[in-house]
Formats: sequence, C-alpha cells, structure tokens
Amino acid sequence: IGVKVGGTGFLEKELDLILRAGPDFLSVTGLEGGFWDGKAGPIDSWASMGLPTLHLLVRTRRFLEERKLCGKVTLLAGGGRVTPMDFLKAMALGADAVFIGFAALVALVRPQASLFSRRLPIDRLFYGKGKGIHVSQAAHGLANFLKAAVAEMQAAALRMGKNHLRDVGLDDLSSVDRDLAAYLGIGWCGGWKEEPWYGQSRGYNFSRKED
Repeated sequence: IGVKVGGTGFLEKELDLILRAGPDFLSVTGLEGGFWDGKAGPIDSWASMGLPTLHLLVRTRRFLEERKLCGKVTLLAGGGRVTPMDFLKAMALGADAVFIGFAALVALVRPQASLFSRRLPIDRLFYGKGKGIHVSQAAHGLANFLKAAVAEMQAAALRMGKNHLRDVGLDDLSSVDRDLAAYLGIGWCGGWKEEPWYGQSRGYNFSRKED
C-alpha cells in the first residue's frame, strides 16, 4: 500500500503527513508527467503546477535518508521519464524504481515508432486508432520496449564499469547546468580540474587572462 504524490514547495510537510500512515512505497511524479517533454503538445495550467521530477525525486530521497527510511519505504519516480537513460539517471539519483505512462502508451499504440517520432500529445497519439488496436501486437510492443530499455540500461552501466544497475550513483552523473548540478549533488562538467585533462596542452596556461 502506498501513496502517489505530486510535490509542491511544501513537499517535506506533505511527506511528513504521508509517512505517519506507514506506507510501503512513495510514488512521486513531477510536473512533466503526461508529456514527452515541455514542448510536446499544448501545455495547460495544470502542467505548470508542482515541482520538476528531478527536484522532487532528490528532495524526497533526502527526506527519507534523514528519517532513516531508505530501504523501508520504496521510492518510485515518474513524470517525463521516457528513455532508458531517463530511467537510469532517476535510479542513480535515488529512485528504487521508475514508473512510466506516456512512453508505455506509445509502445502500445505505435510499437514500430522511432524514438524521436514519439513526440506526440495524447490526443494525436490515439487519433484514428479507436477500436482498431491489435491487443496482441500492442502487448508485444510494450514488452519489447521494456526489455530493450533494461538491456540499454545494463549496457550503459557496464560501460561505466559497474556490475549492477544499483551501482550507478551520483558520482557517475554530471550536468552542463551549474545550478542544477549543485542542487542534485552531482558534478558540473564545465569546470576545469587541477590536473591537465586528456588532450590538453601542458604549454598553455588556461588560468591566464587574455589581453
């Protein structure tokens, strides 16, 4: 038995109330839920309410850590997660598992669609389908998507030298957005390291100011 919540600025107060009921899991969904991304389809006022998924996930994970509830309350994350790398990043940020909605619908209705052709609002996704959906084909489409997603996540983990998906963590993430990196507690990929980077000329002083 668990609770699904779309967090607000009062997230910690909300979580405190929810956890008093002793749920088995917390399912947190960000404001991106229901859309491929913020540019896919019409955005109404409801889609602008709440916290982005990554911010919501990190705050919830930190709250559970402070309460020493990690491992006791399962943390599920969703909302705008549509690719295997989305799933793996969410797990690296602290989610025990990821749930999907729109990506699953695409796999059901358009199992042969390429990744970037899936940027469709819900109404256009089902346009002309009606009762013509082939149930068996749709089921295979979803099953293939999930299997392929797991395989891609495993391949990515192996490339990082990990033995299991659970071994991928914050140290393996970085962001081009300095503020987001600081908020999530991951590296910022725009900073220079003290030692010379691979391919960097040792004869050039990057700290000097140009005239």
